[in-house]
Amino acid sequence: MGGSLRRIVTIGLCVILVTSMAALVQAEEYPKFDLGGETVSFVVGWDGWYQLFFGQFQDGEGKAWKEEVEKMFNCKIEFKNPKAWPASDEEKQAILAGDEPNDILIWHSSFMKGFGFVEFSTPAEEFVEEGFWQRYPNIGLAQNPEKWAKFGRQTVLFPAQLLPAACRVVMWNKTLFEREGLPNLYELVENNEWTWDKMIEIANLATKDTDGDGEIDQWGFWIPEGQIPPIATNGGRAVREIDGKLVYTANEPAFIEGVRIANEILNIGEAMAPQGFHENHSVWKQGKIAMRMVEHVEMLDYPIVFEIEDDFGVVPPPMGPNVDSIYSDDYAIDGSRMFGLIIPKGVKNPRAKIEVANALFKLTVPYIDPETGLEDAWMAWAAKFNIRDEETLEMMKLVDSKVDAHASMHYFGVLSDVDMASPAAGLNAKAPVVQAMLDEEFN
Repeated sequence: MGGSLRRIVTIGLCVILVTSMAALVQAEEYPKFDLGGETVSFVVGWDGWYQLFFGQFQDGEGKAWKEEVEKMFNCKIEFKNPKAWPASDEEKQAILAGDEPNDILIWHSSFMKGFGFVEFSTPAEEFVEEGFWQRYPNIGLAQNPEKWAKFGRQTVLFPAQLLPAACRVVMWNKTLFEREGLPNLYELVENNEWTWDKMIEIANLATKDTDGDGEIDQWGFWIPEGQIPPIATNGGRAVREIDGKLVYTANEPAFIEGVRIANEILNIGEAMAPQGFHENHSVWKQGKIAMRMVEHVEMLDYPIVFEIEDDFGVVPPPMGPNVDSIYSDDYAIDGSRMFGLIIPKGVKNPRAKIEVANALFKLTVPYIDPETGLEDAWMAWAAKFNIRDEETLEMMKLVDSKVDAHASMHYFGVLSDVDMASPAAGLNAKAPVVQAMLDEEFN
């Protein structure tokens, strides 16, 4: 199965990369731009993202594709690392000094307000034409940019990638599971038995001293410190869209129960791998952690995640007791890092620049085939993430369909200063404050 998927991935990538721009751009109704030899500069918000976004264009067919895009728009494309963290400060300083910023900043939604870059961004409403958003495929973040990319009623982020919508997933060591006689997680998902209680049970069974020295050296679970298990998996939402408005709903029973479950997961005791962030990446690679909760984009930020020799799989986070099936509408996964493209204020020809980005990263028609582009995108993604079997790829498609960008709302601080062991009072107290923010920002 794994070899079959790798062959399919290889073929799919070749199809994507060698398809010429001339063959794709056929319809006269799509806008065309001539930048007169101008340089279009892309900068990532953090140097750890450079390879994630730009590595594909360094050589081979990817480099050839970049050169073809440059010919089509009569421009030169330049990739940059930020001079310092965060890159948004560098862009702000350029704007305030009256200098030209970089043309496109790759950033993500959870940083927009925290780093104060909303007011330094050019809203899409100022320059995109009617029908622009319909050119994105109905997939991942691209299908609902208005749900995660609007700040102050203006859209300031454009999708930076089609797949996948960022969220937390559970990676599991299939080799360890088989050795220890633990249940197959794919079967649990299909049989509606993949619950938080079941995950805790499995984590405890997997935790043991394997060499008899009196010290635990195999752990059942790990989630990086500071991350919170998804809460929408219990059917609750921090925010819901009701009659066209965003409404604070973090005080509803299913959300409150979800917070308590998340707190229980964070305090499961000796089953939790105790090492630090980078140390546990190594422990995972050594095959000594049964399950790890991870933002799947970290599989690219930290390649050691998928360099593990053991076979691994990926499943959605478990469901809470308020949900009957992961396939039901009640179940959702809290969105997290929504990567986007930003046009800083002062950039000339913003409409042309975003078109260059859409062509380069193959985000819209006509740069992707409306018939085959979806599956091609999945195959390219599977190759990047070292996905080894079709079951895992199908699970990631399920994950992508379940991400709710509203479910997180990091920048409103829904869970800040809330006692997660007994959250009801704190979440009720937040209602008027967060609702006022929602009304100001979105409604």
